[in-house]
Amino acid sequence: MDLAQLTSDLDRLRDRAVAAAGSAPDTASLEALEVEVLGKKGDLTAILRGIGALPAEDRPKVGSVANQVRVKIANRSSQRAEISFTSEGLPGARILAEQNPVMVEPGAT
Repeated sequence: MDLAQLTSDLDRLRDRAVAAAGSAPDTASLEALEVEVLGKKGDLTAILRGIGALPAEDRPKVGSVANQVRVKIANRSSQRAEISFTSEGLPGARILAEQNPVMVEPGAT
C-alpha cells in the first residue's frame, strides 16, 4: 500500500458512507452504518491497518485524512439521525440531538 492508494480508499469510503447515511431510512440503519464504517472492525479501521506499511513521513498525512473522513461521516450521520428522530416522532429527540452535538471538521471555520 502506498499513500495515494490509502488516500483514495479513504475518499471512496467517505463518499460511500455519506451517501448511505443520506439515504438511511431510519435510526437503526444509521447505527448499523456507523458500526460498519467507524466500528472497531469497521471499514475505516481496516483501511488504517495499512498505515504501518507507509514510510514514517507519510503516516501523519494519512492520519489527517482519516480523521477528516471520520468527522465527515460522523457529522453526516448525526445530521441524518436528527432528521430521522424528528420524522419518527420520537419523544425527546431534540434533547438527544443537543446531547450529541455535531463535530466540527478540522480546518473548518
